[in-house]
Amino acid sequence: ASSSDGGDARTFASSSDGGHATSDVPVHANLKNPIVAQLWKARHEAKQRLSLTDQTQQGGGSQTTDLTKAAAAVLREGKESPKSSDGTGNVVGKPPSVSETSIEYPFSTDEYLSETYRNPWGEMRFGKILEDLDALAGNIAFSHVDGNPLIVTAGVDRIRLRHQPPIGEDQVLSGKVTYTGNSSMEIRMQISTKGGCDEWLESYFTFVVLDPDTKRPKKIAPILPQTSEERAQFELGALKAKNKKMARRGKIVVGKQLTEEAIKIDKLAAEFLEQASTSLRMPSLADPNVILMGATEMQNAMVAQPQVRNLHDRIFGGFLMRRAFELAFATCYLFGGDKPRFLEVDDISFDAPVNVGELL
Repeated sequence: ASSSDGGDARTFASSSDGGHATSDVPVHANLKNPIVAQLWKARHEAKQRLSLTDQTQQGGGSQTTDLTKAAAAVLREGKESPKSSDGTGNVVGKPPSVSETSIEYPFSTDEYLSETYRNPWGEMRFGKILEDLDALAGNIAFSHVDGNPLIVTAGVDRIRLRHQPPIGEDQVLSGKVTYTGNSSMEIRMQISTKGGCDEWLESYFTFVVLDPDTKRPKKIAPILPQTSEERAQFELGALKAKNKKMARRGKIVVGKQLTEEAIKIDKLAAEFLEQASTSLRMPSLADPNVILMGATEMQNAMVAQPQVRNLHDRIFGGFLMRRAFELAFATCYLFGGDKPRFLEVDDISFDAPVNVGELL
């Protein structure tokens, strides 16, 4: 793992050989796939370094820890960047380059890594990519904030696949903060074939920053776009944030007058129910090519195991997304009768944390 030549972005060169546990890194981090394990290791060691720095500044003496180069890069580029406070309590913004981070997939030379991401048809296993997106987004969010607050995944706006990537070629996953609210930030990530310029996957994650003691939202540094592309991404993030607020206000509530848009949706639902009435009431007379939505339902049950917890000892959001994706894939496979092709995820929201031992 090394710092990029530009001095702003951080690049992690992954290797399946370096996934062994150290005395400082939680052992459960090494039970994840190699990419997630390396990202978590870098973040954990960066937090340790911050803690030791605080102790030294408070008179705790000089202490050292065995940091990887990846963790050192996170500290140097992320935590020694322009601070969010100017010393007077005023919040100072940060450019997107402070949080810009990337990690490589050396599929062409690492047979173990390539096999980890291969599905039964010799293509990319996208459930694993979902785990990596969540892990990298957490590192990016940590690079933008000051100190060691609680950072949680609030949701995913979109994950879009542009084309099927080649599993035998090296890939690069990268991202940065593109929009910030008072205590939330939007992170855009993309994956492209190494040496190429075309992105084959694009995703937007939203993270919320909380005070670790009160669990209340904590104000963060605003993002300061530096280029025309970054300004366009910021404006897009602001528009999406505005639309989310409007959607929450316009949510259908019993007893509340429906909006014009809600009335259209209600009429459309009524039409679908009318079309399904024959299948519900007189199945023998129904169109044999019509299938009720409830007939396609599939589900599974599992106990949340400690091996899939995150650095905060809650169940890893990337794991939950992977399980949901693979269940959706199997549902589509059964319904269509053949292997489906993933196009995009429209929206994912995390309404509550999941604890170890809970039944899902």
